[in-house]
Amino acid sequence: MKEIRERDPSLHAQWHEMISKKEAELQRQLEAKTAKERWTLLKLVSKIGLQFRAGRHREIIDPKLMKIKKDLENVKALSHITKISRMIFHA
Repeated sequence: MKEIRERDPSLHAQWHEMISKKEAELQRQLEAKTAKERWTLLKLVSKIGLQFRAGRHREIIDPKLMKIKKDLENVKALSHITKISRMIFHA
């Protein structure tokens, strides 16, 4: 660029202007995309928060995780029943 600036200042000025415009355009596109992404994220978080408040959070949670949680609760209940039966029958 330095060599072009020395040989043809008007060409250098045109290139510099074009590069500046392109950089400004890219910056505007990036800002617009970022704003859109933030808005989308805000809407999603708000929706999930409202579902949790309404008690519909089970719709969001993966069914596999719900099954694991249910199985764990059953194991805990079975363990509790086993302890009680040992106390009754082995006392």
